[in-house]
Amino acid sequence: MLNFDLIETDNPYRHLLWKRGFFASCFTEPPTVHHHWKTWSFKTFNISYDPVQPFSTQRNQEGFLCLLGNLVSLNCEVTDHQKITNYIFNKLAKSLDDFFDELDNCCGRFICFYSLGDAVHVLNDATGMKSVYYTSSPYPAVASHSFILHNYLEKEISKECKNFLDNAKPKTYNMSFLPGHASIYDDIRVLVPNNQLNLKSGKLYRYFPRQELPPLSSISVVDTASQYFTELMEKFNRISPLNVSLSAGLDSRLTTAATRNIQDQLTYFTYVRKGEKVNYVDAIIAERLSERHNLKHENHFFNYEITKSEHATSNYSLFRRIVKKCIDFEHFIPLAYDYYKTYPENRLHVRSNIGEICRARYYKPNFDQITNSNNSYLTKLVKIYNRWTNAVDHLFSYKEFERYIAETNLFNQTHGYDLPSLYYWEHLMPTWHGSLLLESDISHDTVCLYNCRSVLCTFLAAPFEDQISSNSMLNVIRNLWPELLDEPINPPFPTLPLKEVNRFLKNNHLDITPLVVHTQRHDDVLEAQCEISDDYFAGEVEYAFYFIVNGNRRDTKWYTPENKTSFELNDETRNAKLEVRGFVRERRNPNNKISKIVSA
Repeated sequence: MLNFDLIETDNPYRHLLWKRGFFASCFTEPPTVHHHWKTWSFKTFNISYDPVQPFSTQRNQEGFLCLLGNLVSLNCEVTDHQKITNYIFNKLAKSLDDFFDELDNCCGRFICFYSLGDAVHVLNDATGMKSVYYTSSPYPAVASHSFILHNYLEKEISKECKNFLDNAKPKTYNMSFLPGHASIYDDIRVLVPNNQLNLKSGKLYRYFPRQELPPLSSISVVDTASQYFTELMEKFNRISPLNVSLSAGLDSRLTTAATRNIQDQLTYFTYVRKGEKVNYVDAIIAERLSERHNLKHENHFFNYEITKSEHATSNYSLFRRIVKKCIDFEHFIPLAYDYYKTYPENRLHVRSNIGEICRARYYKPNFDQITNSNNSYLTKLVKIYNRWTNAVDHLFSYKEFERYIAETNLFNQTHGYDLPSLYYWEHLMPTWHGSLLLESDISHDTVCLYNCRSVLCTFLAAPFEDQISSNSMLNVIRNLWPELLDEPINPPFPTLPLKEVNRFLKNNHLDITPLVVHTQRHDDVLEAQCEISDDYFAGEVEYAFYFIVNGNRRDTKWYTPENKTSFELNDETRNAKLEVRGFVRERRNPNNKISKIVSA
């Protein structure tokens, strides 16, 4: 057993270690992780937790219920944390079926401990937004961060995992996670959603799905989901001031649609990584929506490539040392630093990830060939993982996914749920998304309207073609706030008007873009157009274009005064990689020219 008091003692950010964290077991007293953490016990069960997060309990002679973290319920009109705990405990006292049914209606980011008799169980929210790491030796224990278990129980870094990281070379930033439910330490794993852990035996038990999913009509899905989203948003607004993420994406647009009745009470924000064009698209579309609908909107800028001088002057390196003890892999520590410095205190972040569960992600391009192949499911899971992380095939992946399948009982209790959709839900969400939130925890807590089984099951019960086409989600937006769809979903950066792009860049002290090349397909024709900044060239200009197919130039339109042209498409180009390079030069000074290549 190691001493937490000896960790980072000279670091001014030490108080941020394992923010919003916990440790629990039935075999030891709760450790002093931080002196300001609180403890609670029932018989042999002990938990130590950061009191910055809501914590409520209810008990009787037979058992107890303990809820840690923010949550609301579709079935419970009250939003007071203790009253929700009492309500759910009454369901538990009635029957386990009633208890699990009620948890299906809960939305938030939370951990649930419960006992009826000798066994104590732990489970987390619908998609594992609240991470739970667990170990079975020398006795079962759970914690919010793998480092806590590693430190307290003296768990070694896994040699097998290190070999995998050295040789398979998966991404170690942003889209970073391990195969199966492994961690970087021996015998420490991630608790998978829809499974609970017995804190006496250390065994996993699947509790969802419990029955067949009845199909719903397109209309029923829209009506039900519209009601759920509106109700959940209004209830979260009762428990905390909200900051709502606003981007150009579909998940974000639906979350925003749910705010219509309370928009004047909320703050919307967009984070922008300098140099990241997809974030520029998010910010520009967010500003359009905000101006059109009078939303209070802010941008959060951060620089991922922090320089050595910035490390020294900002104490960023000290902050980074703390965060690295909260995570197995880095996502965006500079963003966490920006959040810590600028994010308003006591505001709950309404995030919009998770929605891809509702639209058959593994049947879309980049994954559909894997999903529809004749490979074994074990091989499919490994190949999907490799696609996400750019990892090379490695024995460790097969071993960990084989263990994952066996311990979570993934194949034997699906009750007709689509297996790739269930797998996307249960694997990517806790191992990637859940760990990502451990970074932002240092600044604020996070919830998501999709993080509710009743919501997810409503969309998963939709006709499959509605899931593939995203029509279910689009129609909910049309039902709640149709004007939000007047702005495009995730438009490509080159399609944005240059004046708008440069106004955004200039207003935010970023480098101006002098040239944008727009492309658009119409039947058998590819149209291309160059747009330049008004003040970039002094005199008259002329334009030229290359049409590039699979990396080879196929056609050229030489310089003319026309800033647009078109190229014919045929069977050869139907499934090819198409690009257009646009050129602009001064007519009287041809050496003064610029060009840009874009995907078409």
